[in-house]
Amino acid sequence: MPDHTVPNADTFKTRFPEFGLVADATVNAVLVEAGRTVIQGDGSSAAQTWIENDIGDACLWLAAHLLTLQGEPGRSQAAAIMETDNAASLSGGGIKSHKVGDTQIEFFQDGSILGSGGGSTDSAPAPTSVDLSAYGKRYQELLRRSFPPVMCV
Repeated sequence: MPDHTVPNADTFKTRFPEFGLVADATVNAVLVEAGRTVIQGDGSSAAQTWIENDIGDACLWLAAHLLTLQGEPGRSQAAAIMETDNAASLSGGGIKSHKVGDTQIEFFQDGSILGSGGGSTDSAPAPTSVDLSAYGKRYQELLRRSFPPVMCV
C-alpha cells in the first residue's frame, strides 16, 4: 500500500481556482483536517478501503466543502473588496451592495458589513451535512463509490 499524502494548497487551488484568494495557510489547515477524515491520520484502515485513485480527490473535495462551510471563498473575496474599497468604507459611504459569484456583500453607512452569503438560513440542516455544498455532494459520491451501502437480507 503506497503512502498517502494530503494534497497541498497549490494542488487545491489548481483544481478549485475559485478559492484562489484564500490564504494558503487556511487551505493547508483544512486539507490536513480533510486528510484525517479520508486517510484517518495513520494511513491504515480507511485508506486501505478507498478506491486508490479517489483518495487525493476525496481530500480535495472534502476540503472545498469544509472551506465553503466556513464562508470561503466569499469571505476572502469580501476581504479583498474591503481592502480595495477601504477609502470609501472609511469615509462612511461604504459599499451598498456588491456581488461576486453567488456571494453578495452590503455595508452599513459606517462601512461595517451588513450581510454576506448566498443562501437562506431558514430551517437549514446541520452545518456538517455534506448536502450543504456541491463540493460536499461530490465528496459523498466518491465516498459511496468506495464504501457502497450494504443490504442485509
